[in-house]
Amino acid sequence: MENTKKYKGYTPFGLVENFDKDNNYQGTSMSMNCEDQYLEKAQELDQFFIDAFYKYKWSLNKNIPKEAIESFEHGESGLWKRISKKPYKVNEGGIREYLDYPSRMDFSLFYKNDRLETIFFSWEKEKLDSDTKIGPRREVKFIAAWFSLSRGTFGLALKPKLMQVMFKKFNNVYLTVMK
Repeated sequence: MENTKKYKGYTPFGLVENFDKDNNYQGTSMSMNCEDQYLEKAQELDQFFIDAFYKYKWSLNKNIPKEAIESFEHGESGLWKRISKKPYKVNEGGIREYLDYPSRMDFSLFYKNDRLETIFFSWEKEKLDSDTKIGPRREVKFIAAWFSLSRGTFGLALKPKLMQVMFKKFNNVYLTVMK
């Protein structure tokens, strides 16, 4: 299995700074919408880890059913936190209602010794500053490292890191026509 893969998709929200409930900075992340062969590869990787989790139990009760690991087909409630997530809302009865939006994958920026190592490029392949802001609704191509597997109170999660990000600046055709 490769450590890095090149993908493309759209980021609905751009780069987002994350804070905990006490307003402490927790890092920067980006969600990507993918509905093609890139999503298919993420789902294959999901299945690989679900199968391995079930086979080796990874310090869990030996009698744990596979369904407890898999959770919902597109959900996040199993012991394995899915790489590709289907957007949903929780209705008044507490039941998930899956929305008609593309599946998403979540990534964090790559830091080494508290220094940002993710490299940003314009669509024209010009290297950009490390404090570059990526806004919502941008087409992106990216290389991610898939080397960080963590186990927490939730279960297991693969935490991919963005190594390189190339993004297309927003082109508002409507405003261009109106000028």
